[in-house]
Amino acid sequence: PHILASYEKWFANPRGNALRQWANMLAQRTTTATHWLRLYSQRGDAWAELALEDPKSATALHELMQKATLWSIHPDKPYMDRANRHLQGVPGSLAQHTELAAKWAALPPKFQAFYLDTLKWSHGAWSAFVYELAKQRTAMSKVQLAPLTDDEILAEPERALKAIRRGMMDARQLGDLDAFDLLQELADNLTRPGPYFPLRRFGDWMVIASTPTLAEEMTREQLNEAKKDPAFRPENVVQGTSPDSFIVTYRYYLSESYESIAEARARARQLSESKKFESVHWKTKDDAIF
Repeated sequence: PHILASYEKWFANPRGNALRQWANMLAQRTTTATHWLRLYSQRGDAWAELALEDPKSATALHELMQKATLWSIHPDKPYMDRANRHLQGVPGSLAQHTELAAKWAALPPKFQAFYLDTLKWSHGAWSAFVYELAKQRTAMSKVQLAPLTDDEILAEPERALKAIRRGMMDARQLGDLDAFDLLQELADNLTRPGPYFPLRRFGDWMVIASTPTLAEEMTREQLNEAKKDPAFRPENVVQGTSPDSFIVTYRYYLSESYESIAEARARARQLSESKKFESVHWKTKDDAIF
């Protein structure tokens, strides 16, 4: 506040005061993050009740939700279903789908219902969250996005993507390439195939570990084995030097949440000592969410 009071007069322009706009945007960003973290935590309360009732099934469901998100697979739908069409032709995807479909079929009905309900809610919540980011990041640009509310997007998540795409068209017509690129990145987030679940996002402390992008030639068997690791993130897969090999561009990335700073520190130390990741650090969720 004292910086704003001292220097905002130097940032006035015909479209408003840039420093004040930035300060307002920063405050709104914090409010948005806190709002959605609170809503996700409420889902965590429902999860805790299930876990107390049937710990074994809760563990199985957690593993299923994690792999379904990382592998972009809908285990509740057939492999050839429209929802899984992005898997066609992807090496190892049929075996992965078969594995997750079996885990899905083994879940008790109550846990299947929780999966489907959380998937539906997460789709709407993620769309609303991303749209709020779009409005904040274009607040100082020439682009004016439609004033959709969270409730409107939760009811019809597709409205967020349509509004962002209209904003991209406006940005292109106005020659605002920076706004176009920002909106393109957010549109890509909303068109990611497969289900999305928050992975271990309950807790105030985050541990983040990663490697730079790597490239390696792998056999089909090696690639399928690598994909079993939740931290393995393939970025590109092309035909290798033999019919049964692939040139795989990938990296390892892991993001986990913990209730206490002691747990986060211990996990960070464990990951560092594994020598698998080049970068390992822990931080509060408020610092990490953006």
